[in-house]
Amino acid sequence: MPNDVVVAAEVLGSPHNSEIASYLAAHSNATFGEIYKTLQDRGIDVVKGTLSHRLRMLEDAGVVTGDLPRDQRGRGKVVRYSLAPARLQYLVSRQLDYMLGLLPQDSTTASNIHPTADAGEPFGPVSAQILNLLASHSPATLEEIRQHIDDRAARARLVNLVGLGLVVEDSQGRYRISRSGVAAAARVLFDASLPRGIEQD
Repeated sequence: MPNDVVVAAEVLGSPHNSEIASYLAAHSNATFGEIYKTLQDRGIDVVKGTLSHRLRMLEDAGVVTGDLPRDQRGRGKVVRYSLAPARLQYLVSRQLDYMLGLLPQDSTTASNIHPTADAGEPFGPVSAQILNLLASHSPATLEEIRQHIDDRAARARLVNLVGLGLVVEDSQGRYRISRSGVAAAARVLFDASLPRGIEQD
């Protein structure tokens, strides 16, 4: 399992972490005391030692940042914590990719690498091109897709998209987007990327 997927599982697998992220999403620069009081007010039974551990874990994962370096913290120093939403969304997308079988089995991405703006694309550029093409030219055969997308991975990515239910193949070997499949996948990713406590419209 890739390192960042392991980190994602650790970060996303704790209700304490979800509550911390939820609070920091709406309250940047919060102190330890403010976070602790909020968890207590929400009925979350957590001792201060556990909260300290969770905040260190989230900092190590890059999901939470403190305004003071650790070597400058000490008695009498107040650290203010904030959420790093782009990092959280990246970890969510990596875990989803892994669970859907979209990551190479030998992937060894380091958990401390912060992604660039496009690093968290859930299906990669070739799959995005295929979906974009089928959105405007549907149905299309594999040969027609290859005429527009000159990439050796096009067939493999098309097979993956069919396997995921995002694209369907008819009896004549033509492909089209499964709008219900795309909508369902988008909803799963959207829901998973929201910290708990944020209401959806």
